[in-house]
Amino acid sequence: MDQQTYDAIVVGIGGMGSATAWHLARRGIRVLGLEQFDPGHDKGASHGDTRLIRKAYFEHPDYVPLLHRAYDLWDELEAEYGYKLFHRTGLILAGNPQTSQVVAGVKKATVEHCLGIEEWTPAQARQMYPQFQFNDDWQILFEENAGFLRVEECVKAHTEMAVKNGAKILYNTKVESWKVSGDSPAHGPVTVTTSAGEFRCNRLIITSGPWAPQLLKPLGLNLHLRRIVQHWFNVPEAFDERHGMPCFGFDTRDGFFYGMPARDGVGLKAASHSHGVKFDDPDFMDRSDVDPDLQHLTAFLGRHLAGMSEVKSIRAKPCIYTMSADENFIIDAWPMEGGGRSQQIFFAAGFSGHGFKFASVVGELLTDLALAGDARVPFGFLQLRPGIQK
Repeated sequence: MDQQTYDAIVVGIGGMGSATAWHLARRGIRVLGLEQFDPGHDKGASHGDTRLIRKAYFEHPDYVPLLHRAYDLWDELEAEYGYKLFHRTGLILAGNPQTSQVVAGVKKATVEHCLGIEEWTPAQARQMYPQFQFNDDWQILFEENAGFLRVEECVKAHTEMAVKNGAKILYNTKVESWKVSGDSPAHGPVTVTTSAGEFRCNRLIITSGPWAPQLLKPLGLNLHLRRIVQHWFNVPEAFDERHGMPCFGFDTRDGFFYGMPARDGVGLKAASHSHGVKFDDPDFMDRSDVDPDLQHLTAFLGRHLAGMSEVKSIRAKPCIYTMSADENFIIDAWPMEGGGRSQQIFFAAGFSGHGFKFASVVGELLTDLALAGDARVPFGFLQLRPGIQK
């Protein structure tokens, strides 16, 4: 086989792409990963130290079967890598049960999939976790088996295990274009043109995060980008993971705010999921730590975390949300003119700020799709659908 020809090429080696490279390589597939930046870069969405992971999914109950599999795969990766990636701290979700879509969605997913969620009154929650201040009209939901993932370590683990299984990863290699050649656009080999030359493959998988609107432009996906700033804060010991501090997400009148406990000298991390600034081109995003929405976050922390009325951010890092029209992911094979799907081109995009926890299973899903034409986990609700394309 030509040294420039591979069974599969993965474009973008962030959360989803690194997982896909691992799953392909461990099945004996000759895979090339192409990443336009350095390893572990902070220019996309797979950085910022930690990401929440949970099963009682308020966004849509059909995510839960994917999460069952994702949990198993994170444990497999952790065992193979030999380093702790998943911290099961527990997760508190809180909001007014009369108005909160978060509370309603968690309850729906819990009933539909028989998940173990504890329901507390504000008084009960205050007794369990005095670090928090809950509104009297809220309901508090606790998921014991939730927690956070070490995001950069997860990408590193997937990538290193992919290489260990035979994958090749090229960094600082930008994809400029790709085309399908041969008699049939549904079956022909694919040529990928990059800053390091041309490469050929039988399967092309595009997981390019904020650059998806560019590489998937012919699909006309209704995607937009949002700049969100993550912050870290110095906090008392009670907010440290070692002292039993859980992750949290509060659905308030000013938006949804979330956070993860302090640990190992790293401050408490918190951010707003509901704010942020829209922009067009990830190559020209403001990468400073300036956050025009910081006052919303500090006001939230001052109201709902005990003793943090004078809180100040000690570190900040911007992150990019690639938002789909309905805020659900888009995972599919490339649609062909006249109907049907390509057997060569596959993609995953629009993870809308809540996708990283799924990286392990998305990698397996894309591998199944590329090699077998279907996946072992149900994902029909994430395929191309009305309203997703412009």
